Amino acid sequence: MNFHNQDHMNQASMAQGFMVKVYSWMCVGLAVSASVAYYMFTHIALMQLVVSSFGIQLGLIFGMLGIVFFIGAQFQKLSYPAVALLYTLFAVLEGVFLAPILLVYTGASVINVFVTASLMFVGMALYGWITKSDLSSMGNLMTMALWGLILSMFVNWFLQSDVFSLLISSIAVGVFAMLVAYDVQNLKRLSQQMVMTPSDANKIAIMGALNLYLNMINLFLHLLRLFGQRRD
Repeated sequence: MNFHNQDHMNQASMAQGFMVKVYSWMCVGLAVSASVAYYMFTHIALMQLVVSSFGIQLGLIFGMLGIVFFIGAQFQKLSYPAVALLYTLFAVLEGVFLAPILLVYTGASVINVFVTASLMFVGMALYGWITKSDLSSMGNLMTMALWGLILSMFVNWFLQSDVFSLLISSIAVGVFAMLVAYDVQNLKRLSQQMVMTPSDANKIAIMGALNLYLNMINLFLHLLRLFGQRRD
């Protein structure tokens, strides 16, 4: 019985240690993106270059998508430092991409919405960690919802409908909030089953951080579209 309890305690300790790494890398990504966005705010010429160039904006989008797909495809071959570098590069590109969007809203509004998004994230992350319900059945549903959102945003790119945009953001907030809980539960299960080298565990922690980072960023952006106060 004592051995069983000790084993259970070791598993719990490993799971907690793994999640600390995940959240640490997520915070690193958010800090990098925020720093880059702030740098853009203080260099107006650079900001104007990004805002005025559709090619640069498209390049940023494809650059971020390329990094995500490359990490996924080459995950086994990539070293831990390489995955960390690519993740950091992704956060830099995201910061450049976000800066012109955030410039549309007042500073106080951005801060208030970020705090709201953070509280929602923490709440859903806690739910995903402590719930006894199996959220794995949500996987296919969330995947279909994500593709539906992407298609809707692509269509609205041409329609430029404010009403449609608000509808998309309303649905997106719910989708990304549930994805936080879903991803955290998956990471918890993975951490309890881990039999791998420290390097592989660190790489998986970064991948988990990337998923949560994307959930947080999207939750923040869609809340900002719904409740953000635009500059005059």
